Formats: sequence, C-alpha cells, structure tokens
Amino acid sequence: MKVRVNLTLDKGILTKIKRLAHQRKTSVSQIVESYLEKITKKESNHSILDIVEKLPKPTLPDNLDLKRYYYEDKLR
Repeated sequence: MKVRVNLTLDKGILTKIKRLAHQRKTSVSQIVESYLEKITKKESNHSILDIVEKLPKPTLPDNLDLKRYYYEDKLR
C-alpha cells in the first residue's frame, strides 16, 4: 500500500533530483523510495572485522613466537 508523504527540500536539491529522475526515466518518488529502502534494509554485508571476530579462535601455546613461526614456515 502506498501512502503520501510531504517532504521539505532545498529548491536546488529538488531541481537536481527532478533532472536525475528525468534522465533515469523514473519519478522523484521512486528515487526517494529506492533510497529509503536501501538505507533501511537489514545489513547483510558485514565488515571484515565482524567476520574475523566470528571465526573460531585457534588454540596456540602461550609461549609461541608467532613472528618466528611465520618466518620459519615461509622458509620451508
């Protein structure tokens, strides 16, 4: 169901959005609706940090020298 909403915009922005709508052969309403849908959609893309945090933590010895281990592994 569609509903009507009143927006207050700067005249310059309205001019630009009307021009964009014309170029895309769509309406200002459709552009606004698409934008609002995009910013309210549940984020499915997580940052790489979120993904890494969810990875299982390795079990490594406390006294392991990671830098030395890395370079020794590279020499093999």
